[in-house]
Amino acid sequence: MAQHDYVVGNGSGAVVRGDFNDALLAVATMNSGATAPSTTYAYMAYVNTSDGRLYQRNAANTGWVDHGSVASRLLRLEDVAAGGSAGLLRADGDGSGLTGIGGLARYSIFQKADITTPAFTKTAAQTISIKAGTRIAAGGTVHEWSTDTAVTMPTHSSGADYSIWLKTDGSLEAVADSFASPAATGDLAAPQAGAVKVGGYHYGLVGPTETVAGGGFNTSAVTSAGGSFGWTQADVDKVKGINAFSIWDATFKCAGEQRGMVFDPTMKMWVAIYFMSDDPDANGPSGYNTNVASGTVLPYIPSAWGGNGSTKYSRLATFEANELVSSFGLRLPRYEEFMSFAFGVTEGQSLGGASSTITATARQAGYTSRIGLEQATGHQYVIGGPIDSVGGSAWSGVGRGSIFAGSGEILLGGNRGSGSFSGSRCVDFSNALSLSIWSISVRAAGDHVNLGQEAR
Repeated sequence: MAQHDYVVGNGSGAVVRGDFNDALLAVATMNSGATAPSTTYAYMAYVNTSDGRLYQRNAANTGWVDHGSVASRLLRLEDVAAGGSAGLLRADGDGSGLTGIGGLARYSIFQKADITTPAFTKTAAQTISIKAGTRIAAGGTVHEWSTDTAVTMPTHSSGADYSIWLKTDGSLEAVADSFASPAATGDLAAPQAGAVKVGGYHYGLVGPTETVAGGGFNTSAVTSAGGSFGWTQADVDKVKGINAFSIWDATFKCAGEQRGMVFDPTMKMWVAIYFMSDDPDANGPSGYNTNVASGTVLPYIPSAWGGNGSTKYSRLATFEANELVSSFGLRLPRYEEFMSFAFGVTEGQSLGGASSTITATARQAGYTSRIGLEQATGHQYVIGGPIDSVGGSAWSGVGRGSIFAGSGEILLGGNRGSGSFSGSRCVDFSNALSLSIWSISVRAAGDHVNLGQEAR
């Protein structure tokens, strides 16, 4: 055995897997810490807990080599036999023997045949399967699926979030997992002690038996001058019941709060299905059947920005909107993103009615986007980002310092009174960053995380 070879142990023997890089064996967690170990040797590896990266000592033992994010290191452990005390071992420094460096339960294993999509796929309006070629570890055991395998499903409720758990026996089960009542506070709670949360999805407001005609979906199709997205039954099938665009896994997910979010495959980003409510600490950034925060339905200041649960903002404008979304690790959507994720609505129409904030998040036929956003246009303007401005003539006080700016607030999609001006390309750049009125609300956006691609 060559010096510094890495091997996989199966409890009854050892299988040599070659050197560190060839074997793709992640993380000597026995050496983890916020700083590098004081005692080192050639090829020693450790995880820096302050930056989440894996480092290995060089051959001369004079410095550290950065091997990237720990979360992005995928393990191929097909040589680990079932049973026994499976674990990782390292050749001793003098090549004379093997030293155990911990059980598999201490290591992150999540491998997919296709790293560009989630490990789970929608098979019908209310069912999901894990894809063939997926490997995940739980409780020190690596589970592999050679064929698409069904997840045990719960009874679904409209507008609700669910997480998928890998149980210790290798079965997969989905459970309700709302922002207000999460399925777990850690990896070892619902639905079974020792289970691991490995993914999830959102069950939307388009009914599981919905059709193009019954759901009021536009079929006229795009024209050279614009026009609306032309829905087919296949398009409806993607968003009815389980929203196919909401499916995520531990390596393919939103960078911020996941609940109530969908993935836009065109822009490679996540966006909230629903407007944000006036109580984001209680309802999260995107919740069904909640009221809608606006310049007149003022939101509570989130705890992340010093809120005490009872104090509300004095207005809702660009700066307040930015604080609301950032408290969930999210951001304001850009105009070019809005054009993509709002596409699918019936263009050039608005809800109409009184000049007041809509009362609740819901589904209105004709205003669902192709990836399942509800009330996507023609209801409330969405504040866009990033924060910018044009010109300025004087300082104005907005709290925490003043601003010297003119126009700059980005308002997307149109409000209920915008008539035919509303749509997925609708935008208003004419207002000051401080504008706060009944028709302005918040829809969060989020960056995409794909740990599988980071590992390549």
